[in-house]
Amino acid sequence: MPSMKQIYLNPTVAGLAAALGEAGGAGPAEQPVAAPPLTRASTARHLLCGTAQVLLFLASLCGAAAVLLPVLFWVLDAPDVWGTWQRAAALSGGGFVVFTALPIVLKWLLVGRWTEREFPLWGIEYLRMWLVRSFMRTSPAAAFVGTPIYNIYLRALGAKIGPRAVILSLSVPVATDLIRVGADTVIRKDAHITGYRAEAGRVRIGPVTIGANAVVAEQTVLDIDTVLGDGAQLGHASGLGPGQVVPDGESWYGTPARRGDEDHRFDSPVPCGPTRRFLYCVWRLFSALVLLAPAALTVPVTLWEWLWPTGAVPTLTGALRDGNGTVYLLVLGWSAAMLAIGLCTGLVVVVVLTRLLRPLVRADVDYPLYGFRFGAHRLLVRLSNLPGYTFLFGDSSAIPHYLRAIGYRFTLPRIQSGSNFGVEVKHESPSLTRIGTGAWCPTGCRR
Repeated sequence: MPSMKQIYLNPTVAGLAAALGEAGGAGPAEQPVAAPPLTRASTARHLLCGTAQVLLFLASLCGAAAVLLPVLFWVLDAPDVWGTWQRAAALSGGGFVVFTALPIVLKWLLVGRWTEREFPLWGIEYLRMWLVRSFMRTSPAAAFVGTPIYNIYLRALGAKIGPRAVILSLSVPVATDLIRVGADTVIRKDAHITGYRAEAGRVRIGPVTIGANAVVAEQTVLDIDTVLGDGAQLGHASGLGPGQVVPDGESWYGTPARRGDEDHRFDSPVPCGPTRRFLYCVWRLFSALVLLAPAALTVPVTLWEWLWPTGAVPTLTGALRDGNGTVYLLVLGWSAAMLAIGLCTGLVVVVVLTRLLRPLVRADVDYPLYGFRFGAHRLLVRLSNLPGYTFLFGDSSAIPHYLRAIGYRFTLPRIQSGSNFGVEVKHESPSLTRIGTGAWCPTGCRR
């Protein structure tokens, strides 16, 4: 199997065809290629770029605070619980629109349209890319991954996304204008398609093309100048190096990928019409912006007012505006108590809901996208993979007990040594995971 250094860069179409022919369709030709010359950045450029990044980060925090604090005070000044909920819903809806549009506007103002090019690290062009990338990945639209809402967001950034494509990866591409995804293609979670790579002190921007009805499996990497043909498949934990092309209808696997015979589709086609997609998007927006986000703000405020009614201590907004030091300490203690209560309550909610959702998602059953079962499965995945609890319990003797509480099945006696599971444990359905005695589950494994 060739190493990554043996895969040539920026091949022509003729060169790709010749390479595929020489390798018998197994992969690119094993040709040694000279490494690109190293471009070294000066110490001054490093310092200036780092200083600019810190200042831009602080400026973005101050700008967000300047915009959000007055609106937050307006929400807290509501006369009753219903008023607080209404204002919180207005805040979440307006915030979603503003912070979704912001990276789109910045991308078109600072970068324009991405084209195939190179530029040195730690320069002005790199700084613009870093700023746009940071806002793109923190956009609230990224929370709607796997839905048509996320596809619309990528199209607004310049990506060419075909109809009915399903993108489940949380890794937001950067050079979006050079990303093409065909119709009915499925990109599963933890796939990485960025459209750029850094090498030898430079950043190279290049295209990534995925054809129609293709499948990109979990934990895959598609480097720049790669092509996945129509109906082609890239297997789990595989990678395409620069210049690799998967012909139409073929299934490849490995790193760098080679031709194989395994079918990674697993499921038979299930109808999923435009009405179902539209209604699911409406429900997701309504539940997130009108129900969940307002509840996250209304419940703590209501508890504050219930425990400390007006007159017993200064109102929260009045104390914060006046700079009352005693109330700041009270708020600090209240925040610590709310954090502890929230962690405990959240743990109970996660355990209970994962067990309640378990009967709704059965093994070996095909469910249509964007339906009730699909929503139940997505909720199950999000709840059981909350990073706060895997980081809290991971690398400790508590992690198997937590996993068992959310549905894992262990064969007793259970033996744990070292950092089994770690803090990066992930799964699709915890109730379908069974681990026998003596099994070793290293950090970073996926189930």
